[in-house]
Parts: sequence; structure tokens; C-alpha cells
Amino acid sequence: MPGKMGIGPEVIITVSIFCAETTEQSRNIARSSIIWGIQKEKGEGKNGIPSIKEAAEDPLSIQEKELVAKMEKRMIIGNPKEVREKILE
Repeated sequence: MPGKMGIGPEVIITVSIFCAETTEQSRNIARSSIIWGIQKEKGEGKNGIPSIKEAAEDPLSIQEKELVAKMEKRMIIGNPKEVREKILE
């Protein structure tokens, strides 16, 4: 379907990337963000994104653990070299 100007279709692509000095750091940061999303869906998380420590201590149900794993698979998570390689794939 043509865009507003009638020139042609428009496409928007987004990528969720968590990049830090180490892969472990980036996974911890991503987990905090994912946990916050889960909390918001439950009507919680009103204090913002939990710290890495808080996210690690959050008792997740089996379903929530599966959701975290599923969401991580849809993200690019890693150190700068890993992230670059994944983007270029």
C-alpha cells in the first residue's frame, strides 16, 4: 500500500539490542528489562526497571522463565564484537 505521499510502500524495522563490555553484563541488563516487562504485564513494576540484583532475585514461575528465554532469542545480546557479528548476519 502506498505511503502518505503516494510514492510507494514504507517499511519500518526495529531491533532490540543489549550491548555491554561483556556478554554476561549485556545478558544481565537485558534480563532486567525483560523482568520489568513481565512485572508491568502483572500490574507491577511501577518503580521502573529493576536493578540487575533485583532482577536476579525475582522469583519467576516456569512460564515466566520460558517467556524470558523466548524474548532473549528475539534480541541481540552480547559484547560489541558479538553484537556487530549478529547485526551483519
